[in-house]
Amino acid sequence: MLPGYQPRRALSPGLTRPDAITPRSVTDSVVLVVSEFITNAIEHGHGVIELRLRAAGGTLTVSVTDENPAPAVLQQAGPDEISGRGMALVAALADRWGSSGEETWCEFFCDSIGSPT
Repeated sequence: MLPGYQPRRALSPGLTRPDAITPRSVTDSVVLVVSEFITNAIEHGHGVIELRLRAAGGTLTVSVTDENPAPAVLQQAGPDEISGRGMALVAALADRWGSSGEETWCEFFCDSIGSPT
């Protein structure tokens, strides 16, 4: 994690505006996913890290890119391992996710008034 980086502080104002499409439960999930994506990019990626959030048509897309061509993978961490659960959290919280190597993304589906579908 970057020293002083606080995903909740950085993301919450934009996700909780009155016109935002995200309810509180989705906002909490998005903040956790962003933290996991950024942590993975710092620990396993290379080069410049870019975070993108896009809200369109009732879908909030979170995307992180770096210069590592290896895709993120879902792992089965053992009970005594201290890492390896991040993508399992993403898979559990997001409606859909994937990784093409340099880009790892996920989607949260919300209806037009901001409730999860």
